[in-house]
Amino acid sequence: MDDAGVFMASGDERKLAIIKKDNDLIQAKYRVGMHEQRLLFAVLGAIRTDDKVFNKYTIDLKEIAHLHGITASNDLYKQLHRAAEELLVTVVDISIGKTVRKTTWLNYVEYVPNEAQLKVTIHDELKPYLLQLKANFTQYQFAAVANFKNSYSIRFYELLKMRQNMGKGGQFYIEYAIAEIKKLLGIPNDEYRQATDLRARVIKPALEEIDTQTDLNIVQVDYIKKGRAIHSIKITAEPKKQRILAIQDPEDTSRDSPPRPLPENPPHAAQA
Repeated sequence: MDDAGVFMASGDERKLAIIKKDNDLIQAKYRVGMHEQRLLFAVLGAIRTDDKVFNKYTIDLKEIAHLHGITASNDLYKQLHRAAEELLVTVVDISIGKTVRKTTWLNYVEYVPNEAQLKVTIHDELKPYLLQLKANFTQYQFAAVANFKNSYSIRFYELLKMRQNMGKGGQFYIEYAIAEIKKLLGIPNDEYRQATDLRARVIKPALEEIDTQTDLNIVQVDYIKKGRAIHSIKITAEPKKQRILAIQDPEDTSRDSPPRPLPENPPHAAQA
């Protein structure tokens, strides 16, 4: 397994935490919001490589605010408490072939209202996907995603990182049917019915965050048609040659240059 992505030139050492997931969990079907993702990062970052069982993890909500560059407040704590409750019931579909496998992220949550702390335990059924991983897993540095504002960006980033070794240090790609992308992201069939809406509101913003904030360049985005409709998407990426990620304070973002336009090809017909 290659080193995990990016290296920070400066900033909080806690952003150097490594997130590690089994590839089947990377490709699981589920949908969570940004606060749920932030809680998951806090919990997954606390897992030690030698852990054989899940512990009861105490999460400092002020630290979450600090690491993600958001303002700590009682309102934020309430939102994170609700996010934890959502993770108790959010279905994670890790089915393979004809075998249906579904679980939830958490099986226990404890908190005191208006306090900046909560305690959680991860569902035991996720042990094979998070503990003692030796093969078929993906890892990356928390720093790469710490400033994301879009939960879909995290899912696309993980899918790309899962295939990075295919490029042997150069370009690599992922390709999914639009219908499969929606399943992976937990997007119902009646939402973003037109592929152009999914492209504009989900795919493009996510890839722009990945391109500007992580250790990956988005080289090319191809939308492949079957007949007149967009059927699938192919995303080509490559590791950035400069593998040092400087984490800026949120107040500095106004001085950033706008993100470079992503190199998208117009939809084209699939070849026979």
